[in-house]
Amino acid sequence: MANSQNKKTSSAKKKTAANTKSAAKNKSAETKVVSPEIKHQKYAIIIMAVAVFLAAVVLIKGESVWLSMHNGMFGVFGICAYVIPAVLIYMAVILAKDKSIGSVAANLAATAAFVVLLSGAVHIFANEAEYLSSTTMVDQISDVWLNAPSLASGGVFGAIFGGLVAMLFGKTGAAITFVLLIIVILMLLTGTTLGTLFGAIKKPVKKVSDITNEKLEQNALRREQEKAEAEAAKKVFSPPQKPTVSVEKFEDNFITDETTFEPVEEPEMPDIPIVKLPDSTHSDIVEETIESAVKEEKTKRKRKAQPSMPDGEPENIEGENEEPEFEDIYSHSGSEKPDYEFPSIELLNVVEREGSTDSMTEMQIGAKKLVSTLESFKINAEVTNICRGPSVTRYELVPEAGVRINKITGLADDIALRLAATSVRIEAPIPGKAAIGIEIPNSAKSMVSMREIIDTPDFRDAKSKLNVALGKDITGNIICADLAKMPHLLVAGTTGSGKSVCLNSMIVSILYNASPDEVKLLMIDPKMVEFTIYNGIAHLEVPVVSNPRKAAGALGWAVGEMEKRYKQFSENSVRDIKGFNKL
Repeated sequence: MANSQNKKTSSAKKKTAANTKSAAKNKSAETKVVSPEIKHQKYAIIIMAVAVFLAAVVLIKGESVWLSMHNGMFGVFGICAYVIPAVLIYMAVILAKDKSIGSVAANLAATAAFVVLLSGAVHIFANEAEYLSSTTMVDQISDVWLNAPSLASGGVFGAIFGGLVAMLFGKTGAAITFVLLIIVILMLLTGTTLGTLFGAIKKPVKKVSDITNEKLEQNALRREQEKAEAEAAKKVFSPPQKPTVSVEKFEDNFITDETTFEPVEEPEMPDIPIVKLPDSTHSDIVEETIESAVKEEKTKRKRKAQPSMPDGEPENIEGENEEPEFEDIYSHSGSEKPDYEFPSIELLNVVEREGSTDSMTEMQIGAKKLVSTLESFKINAEVTNICRGPSVTRYELVPEAGVRINKITGLADDIALRLAATSVRIEAPIPGKAAIGIEIPNSAKSMVSMREIIDTPDFRDAKSKLNVALGKDITGNIICADLAKMPHLLVAGTTGSGKSVCLNSMIVSILYNASPDEVKLLMIDPKMVEFTIYNGIAHLEVPVVSNPRKAAGALGWAVGEMEKRYKQFSENSVRDIKGFNKL
């Protein structure tokens, strides 16, 4: 009996020990299993540390090995090196909040693909299509690696992937491909669906549509209110119902100060043989034509505005208290005028040039500042020539071999800042020269006088009688223009920009270039202060028209003269006045 009890006790002890061991094993297995949340937190810490380290490498140049790492980041990724830390920080935050989509490895792969695609897109957009198609892959990689710190590029990755796709699809096709792939990668990284994307686009569009509809409704209500108020005002302030002497339109009551005209129907002019009259007689005819056109228009309006008078009241006598329509500014004689004597060049003022030494000093200082500014961006260049114009100075630069033009053209704002200039224009290259032109405004603009333009062979030897002086270009060359080649010229500009000076220069140029037999002028000056000083010159067809009522008659005569000449051109089978004069 005792033996059997001992056996039972020992077997029970063995079972208890076995159960204890199995429970301990299960507990150790449970402690070894790590939850996904803890893993994500660990990965987030590691990725955040890497992102901060890369951000420091990108933003701080440093020295020795650190500088090599800095240059290497830009050489491999270009300006996309700034994007890598930002993307990694975003991923660390998403992992820390346990909002990541997919595994950590998949997210890292998508991040790497995004950076590579972005580098390729930057390389495509930063270079011209000709460069991408004609430059070999090795040369593209060499360019971005050597000029990585100072060049906005996509780095070596951008040159490899972007350059390869650009060679296959061209710049436009490659750009479309990379943009689409970048959008897809961003949607995968952020977990954005098409429904979410369309919803985000739909909200602002709907908001703008609602605002527009609301404004349209408000405008419609306001117009209805204004219309109702106007109708109410008409009812309240209705005029007395009694016979009044009036005309159809309010402005027709003021015949003297009328400023608008209905078109005058001119009778058909019979064919008249061409007879050259003396200048004074021709001027009288033109003046009578203008005066008759104005009088006819005024008589027509008076007849239209004549009210029906009650019996017993006298009618107004036509022409009573009528204002003279055309005042003679100078008397015309029937005798022929003497030969025209061209004005002397001595009548024009000579502009004295002051401060030539200061100008040379300013140009030398500007050239030194320009060279030093380019050197600060690791661009070596030499100023070979300086052209100083009236308002702008052009510095001609010859960069050293291997310097790309777009590196210099992209520094326009930096050059303007260093030279304290309002603006800088870069002409790359100068037509006909192996140089780059940088145009900088002068601190003190010099005046260009009419005398130094008219007293030149360029102006004197011009064949056209309508050759006019306009000014000088940046290199000091004379600029003239033929008005016959631009008959519809419009001189426009802001207040004080020189419109009146330009018109006076044109008139003076014609006086120095053509006789009254060759060019006739018809001037209309409603301001009455601009062209009245030219009254009395032999080139005038009629005195300067300063009355707006007579301007319509003058223009009507000019239109009739134009139509008559075109008819004569057609009858003689010629195209212009030059061909007609050769007959």
